[in-house]
Amino acid sequence: PLIALNAEVRLLGTEGERTLLLETFFKGVKKTALEDDELLIEIKIPTLPSLSASAFLRKARTVVDIAQINVAVLLTADEDEKISQARIALGAVAPVPFRAKEAEEMLIGKAFFDIQDELLIKAGERAAAATRPITDIRATAAYRKQVSKVLVKRALVEALGKLKEVER
Repeated sequence: PLIALNAEVRLLGTEGERTLLLETFFKGVKKTALEDDELLIEIKIPTLPSLSASAFLRKARTVVDIAQINVAVLLTADEDEKISQARIALGAVAPVPFRAKEAEEMLIGKAFFDIQDELLIKAGERAAAATRPITDIRATAAYRKQVSKVLVKRALVEALGKLKEVER
């Protein structure tokens, strides 16, 4: 969710401070941008524009289990009720959490009251195409890819519903 919210991390080390977008912080499986002498000292979440809505969904075996798949969405609209910013972040379906930028682009400029199910399905498919899941004890790669499509669509539906409520 923090990646979808455009969060930044502030790092402090012997050479001083630096700030990174959270989406660039993760470098690989169990690898981050932290240097050996650094600590993560702050996570900053920017204030969202007034016409914004988000959603977070995850698929796990139990409530305490590591997610098999998770999806976070942030949608922001302009005064003309068109999507000006779309952020779709996925986790547990690639070596690091990532944004599905091609799927995001499909939504930009669309009037949020007019977005049809077909576009949401296509955005889910585009996001799922960007995944690189593995098969492990929790789920197969094919299952993760398929459920990614569904969760992206559901998260978009939820965020759009909230956006419409904000607009009223």
